[in-house]
Amino acid sequence: MPPDPDSGPNGPNRADAMNADCSASDPPGAAPERSVPDDRHRWRLPARVALLVLVVSILPVPGSGTGDGGSEAFPVLFGLDPFVASHLLGYAILAVCCLRALEAGGTAFSERSRLRVLAAAVFLSAGYGALVELLQVPLPWRSGGAIDAGVNAVGAFLGVAVYLAGRWRNRSR
Repeated sequence: MPPDPDSGPNGPNRADAMNADCSASDPPGAAPERSVPDDRHRWRLPARVALLVLVVSILPVPGSGTGDGGSEAFPVLFGLDPFVASHLLGYAILAVCCLRALEAGGTAFSERSRLRVLAAAVFLSAGYGALVELLQVPLPWRSGGAIDAGVNAVGAFLGVAVYLAGRWRNRSR
């Protein structure tokens, strides 16, 4: 029987290789902890939120078309059109998810590159919003437009701003 190339007096075996990056307190055979998630995992939540936004954006809206900004299914509350509120909220959440995914890259950001990351989160979300509005144009039950794309961009900006304000408030305590 030939000797196993992963074990023997001249080389480490598989268990030694697996434990090389583990701390002494980890059980034998434990995989090393990863402090930075790989790209697949850190972009999973933003991708799911983007898919949800897309699905909600292309489905027919029940009772739409009353002309007063609301509908039988979605009345106007507090003077804010429910469709504007949904645009603001949806793209605010998407922008925060994008920001967190960008920040999870594991690199330390200088002040200038930090601003680029914030801008990237807003532009990713706003660009996605513009694309969704374009996809709505050929749908007879939806209407895509520049105003809605602008509201999407404002929602993305507000989401990042509120997230940063909350983080700043927590740090100052």
